[in-house]
Amino acid sequence: MKKFTFRLAVVKKLKERKVDEQKDFLFESQKKFEEEQKNLKVLHDEKRSVRDCIIKFKQELDFHRAEHAKAYEDGVDYKIVSQELKLQDAYGAVKYAERLLEEAVKEVKIYEKLEEKAIREYKKERLLFEQEQIDDISLILRAKRGK
Repeated sequence: MKKFTFRLAVVKKLKERKVDEQKDFLFESQKKFEEEQKNLKVLHDEKRSVRDCIIKFKQELDFHRAEHAKAYEDGVDYKIVSQELKLQDAYGAVKYAERLLEEAVKEVKIYEKLEEKAIREYKKERLLFEQEQIDDISLILRAKRGK
């Protein structure tokens, strides 16, 4: 009897490679998301420092510099909104990558179950084959004893 070979092993290997690629994609997406979070934090810190400057300028009655700082703060606000949109996009990319990875893992599990089923079938066939061989041997031995 032939040795067991899973005829979909190549496809299973490709699906496993796809899982690895999806893991890499998820890792890169998470890295990008974390980078966007850091950038947003930097902008919020910058806004806080500009706010402190505005308060200081108003206390010093330097309204001209306070107006310039306020204009700069408006620019930082725009950057914050822009960065929040980038962060949302990065979060969406992470969720998308997670879904792709989940689907890829499901596909691999399907092929693993198919392989397990094929192994069980092979074992059944193997047992039947071995039983037939044992029956043939016992018939031959009986025939020799009967002579």
